[in-house]
Amino acid sequence: MAISQPISIERTAPRAIRITWDDGHVSDFATSGLREFCGCANCVDEWTGVTRIAPGSIPESVDVVECEHVGSYAVRFVFTDAHSDGIYSWQRLRKYCPCESCAIERAGAGRSEVSVSGESPE
Repeated sequence: MAISQPISIERTAPRAIRITWDDGHVSDFATSGLREFCGCANCVDEWTGVTRIAPGSIPESVDVVECEHVGSYAVRFVFTDAHSDGIYSWQRLRKYCPCESCAIERAGAGRSEVSVSGESPE
């Protein structure tokens, strides 16, 4: 199965990033949510894969100040808390899409609920 590619990544509001995908899907992320699911070695234990960031611990005021493509497979965000180590692959961004249909799909696949919209899962 081919991995969807973004056709645009844009700021839609203060502390909000929208990714529009080549399959028509749209992912709206709170920037604090993007920061929370960073997959770098400082944020995720390299041996166990367990996240080191407590859910909800990233302040909602954290914002993206820079965004750059990494090859043809990912993007790197620089945040207002000076964190810039994470590389967000297209696959990872789709995996953590906060929209309702993706949340339902994750639940059906037995994966835990992910909240990156800035709101608590219901």
